[in-house]
Amino acid sequence: MKIETLILGQLQTNCYLVLDEESMEAIVIDPADEADYIIRKILDEKLVVKFIVATHGHFDHVIGVLELKLALGIPFLMNTKDNFLLNRTSQTAKHFTGVSSDPTPYPDNNLQQGDKVIFGNQSLRVIETPGHTPGGISLLAPNILFSGDM
Repeated sequence: MKIETLILGQLQTNCYLVLDEESMEAIVIDPADEADYIIRKILDEKLVVKFIVATHGHFDHVIGVLELKLALGIPFLMNTKDNFLLNRTSQTAKHFTGVSSDPTPYPDNNLQQGDKVIFGNQSLRVIETPGHTPGGISLLAPNILFSGDM
């Protein structure tokens, strides 16, 4: 598993491109902003992205979702307990950054405790970690935990 950290947006949020080097299948975790930059990286590295995953629904972790979905035609995964946060992405972004954003679509699939996100020969196990938000999740791989802001 190869992990590339992209630090994006005014709040300098970590976004991760996680890939299986054998198949070149990948996922995007927490597309914070700058979707055009994320897409350019994906194309430059010739990745086959299977999913967009958000660790939680705060605006600085989902602003890039819509553009990625439109450009790549891939599903968005998140715990749906945070859907209420997606309803206010634009207003929250404007409040904290002074810049409006596009609306964020609802997840195509709900990630819950014990689910697995599989791409190539890699598998990340979903652990529900509410607290920061009601629908916060972490993704566990053998030697790493993706936890968003937890």
